[in-house]
Amino acid sequence: MSAAHPDDLTLLMLLSGETSELETARLRRHLAGCSACSSALSDLNELDQTLKTTLPELEAALSERSLPEGDPFRCRPDEARPRRRPARPTDEVVNEALAASRSADELKLRLLGAVRSPDDALREALAALDLLEVRDRFGLGYALDEALYSMVDGPARWAHFGRASRDTVLAARSDPRFRDASAEVAYPLDDLLGLSLLVEGTACNWTGDLVRGGRALRRSYGAFARSGSSDYRFASVELSESQRRAFLDRAEEALHLAERARLTFEFSLTGDGVDPGGETDFRQNFALAVENARQ
Repeated sequence: MSAAHPDDLTLLMLLSGETSELETARLRRHLAGCSACSSALSDLNELDQTLKTTLPELEAALSERSLPEGDPFRCRPDEARPRRRPARPTDEVVNEALAASRSADELKLRLLGAVRSPDDALREALAALDLLEVRDRFGLGYALDEALYSMVDGPARWAHFGRASRDTVLAARSDPRFRDASAEVAYPLDDLLGLSLLVEGTACNWTGDLVRGGRALRRSYGAFARSGSSDYRFASVELSESQRRAFLDRAEEALHLAERARLTFEFSLTGDGVDPGGETDFRQNFALAVENARQ
């Protein structure tokens, strides 16, 4: 905003009582005559109240140990050990990542087309990736995200896609150059590994291969922890695991994980800037998980 108007940080400080008496009086005079800033303050206040309501519930859900001792989902990996602090990207890396993300759609479509083709097509498409390049990481990541939203459309093929992507990522991680690549700052390979395993585990819920799915989801949880990923990713794994446990008639555990995921999703949506575009898919999957757990 221009110098004539307070920015969001100043408005937040005003809400929390952190501005001086003189600054508060100045801001109040400005707000009385500026409908745009007054509306912004109202929106920030509503968001602040939502977070104050959701955060304690989320903290309580995370601290409540309703799952058995030794259960890999009893606490999140980031609670059990320090998460990796992501490197601070340079302007060059940021610009590279933005350009790569915009150019990755064509690659995503090519991969998704290969998934629906004979096995050789997918194998060749994955072999053609150079995961030292950030564009190829974004393309594979976008395709895996799309797979999560398309599970009903042939879950067996998505399970195969998840496994094949997992193997491709693991092969890339064995290259000693990957840690020094700028792509590792923009899109860590462990994020791609976690996403590949999440696709595999979620697809296994649909195919009924619950033992294999459980292994994949546990490994996905750990991979996201190593990458320093967002809590939204943890919630996605927990939601799939809650569905798996519902199918195994472990209803209480399933409901606990589903509730933890729901609270995290709502907090992430309002507090961490998660794209609301996934909200409908999440809520539909959450409702399905709860319905399965209660049957």
